[in-house]
Amino acid sequence: MSRDTVIRIAVGGLALAGALWLANATEWVEVQVPRPPRGAAAKDSFFATEQVLKQMGARVERRQALEPLPPPGARLLLTSQYWHLFPERAEQLRRWIEAGGQLVVPATLLDRRELAWLPLKPVDRTRDAQRIKRGVDKQDCYQVTEPAGLQAPGSDGQGFRFCGGPSFWRDLQPRENVAPQWQLNGPYGVEMLRVPLGKGSVTAFGSWTFLNNREVLKGEHALALATALQLERGQAVWLVTEEARPPFLAWIWQNAWIAVLLAAAALAWWLWRGAVRFGPVGATPAPQRRSMREQVAGTGAFLQQHGTAALHAAQVRALQDAARARLPGFAQLTPLSVPQAIARATSLDANALTRALLPGPRTPERLPADLELLEAARRRLLQHQQRTS
Repeated sequence: MSRDTVIRIAVGGLALAGALWLANATEWVEVQVPRPPRGAAAKDSFFATEQVLKQMGARVERRQALEPLPPPGARLLLTSQYWHLFPERAEQLRRWIEAGGQLVVPATLLDRRELAWLPLKPVDRTRDAQRIKRGVDKQDCYQVTEPAGLQAPGSDGQGFRFCGGPSFWRDLQPRENVAPQWQLNGPYGVEMLRVPLGKGSVTAFGSWTFLNNREVLKGEHALALATALQLERGQAVWLVTEEARPPFLAWIWQNAWIAVLLAAAALAWWLWRGAVRFGPVGATPAPQRRSMREQVAGTGAFLQQHGTAALHAAQVRALQDAARARLPGFAQLTPLSVPQAIARATSLDANALTRALLPGPRTPERLPADLELLEAARRRLLQHQQRTS
């Protein structure tokens, strides 16, 4: 037997011995692992409750606000923590119950000042919490029963099987001189309680997780919920789990769409009026020459306001602008050579141009002659440029 064969047999023996040890030392069992919720159940903690009630024949309506209230005789399952945002809500809810409404609420809402008028109250039991929790850990499910005389119509008296933690931190009791209509007793206190109020009733359940997706499907929780709601086929059930409002812009459109359209039209008109235009609004008027009368009137107004020096300075600037544009190298000329250059280009007297270009005020007799000479030089410069071009 070769060395390689011996090694293969030894390795195979060790692998077989390891497999036999693993088979004897371990135990394979099936364990149920809860899957996380998917789809609508992942976003809505009360999705399973809604589906269960629909399967039982109820007409379920999900509401995001306690406004308006359900019709009289309907069942209202209220778990929203902010249903009382508006002060008049509590009084409206009370009148609705007294008119025949059936309200079902968790015991966590009974401590609210807005519900102090309810004929039942929670009793704190936190001192017994650890003792009761140890008892719950020993048994996942327990039996709740209906006391004699406080059974629901059509009940067989067997009660219901609850699974999961009970409401061990609080107990339910009716207020003084109030007789309960229905009650569920567990090993650690009252789990559910119904008391009358006017023509309607109020039912409270202790476990605040009772309606969650995972809890409502355990044990006989669904049957207990149907009994708490006094459910009948075709019964209207309103499920209010939150207090929400539509987005602000959507609310404005729903309630004031006419004002929104008018504001949009006004904004569009304002933008159109202020936009940059690519052409004149109307036809461009034909160029017209100013009449002599307008020219004399304008000149007189200018002299009256600014004096002769200002008018002379304006005429000199006009001549210099024309010379700067028509005579090459004009900008480099000295003040003394400017009259000579203009005189050569216009064939006017250089000495007269020199006197006319001198700054300062003029006498009424000298001003017209100087202005006329300067204007004549400006026009000749323009004509000179046209001839040379």
